[in-house]
Amino acid sequence: IPYDMDGILGTSGRRPWVNTLHGKILYLPIKRPPLFVSMMQALLKEPRGRERFVHRYTTHLQTTLSRARLLGVIDDKQALLAPEMVRHIARWQPTETSSPKSALPHRSPADWLAEVQVLRAFAGARHEHVWDDLQASFKLGAPATLRVDAAPGLLGVEAEGLALPRRGGGWDARFFTRLPMRLTLRLAKGWHLAGWENHSG
Repeated sequence: IPYDMDGILGTSGRRPWVNTLHGKILYLPIKRPPLFVSMMQALLKEPRGRERFVHRYTTHLQTTLSRARLLGVIDDKQALLAPEMVRHIARWQPTETSSPKSALPHRSPADWLAEVQVLRAFAGARHEHVWDDLQASFKLGAPATLRVDAAPGLLGVEAEGLALPRRGGGWDARFFTRLPMRLTLRLAKGWHLAGWENHSG
């Protein structure tokens, strides 16, 4: 549930090693937390809710929220905005009649590029801290890689409703162990699952 997105990716002095799952969701130190926090806390108290959250979160960390994808999105947005930034910065400089608070902190394109670099540095460093935060917050086992090899008729693999990334001759992703998981196979028309075999032990 998106909420208050202006304080992400290192903006406002956020640090990549801070366990926000613990401090902002699980144990938010206020008597009446926002409704979305109360909803998350209730879901995460239920074993099945916790399992689905952890598996879906770790799948997103390797797909939609992967380091490579985040850095790519930052690069794309920088390239899109760069031609306008000189004009934008000049437009919003303080004047004799404007309030200093109304001006952006950027005095030059170099200031803006420094802010973009903050996003890039945070996205590059945050990933492993999130894995550690999940493991510590929910007292999970060590992560291991689940790999499903390609087979005739197999189009894709989903964990808890999210598609696993395709890598080489199959699909694989890292998950925490000791948590039940629902896997779904996407099969070509006319194909049916005959069974599973584990070749790795």
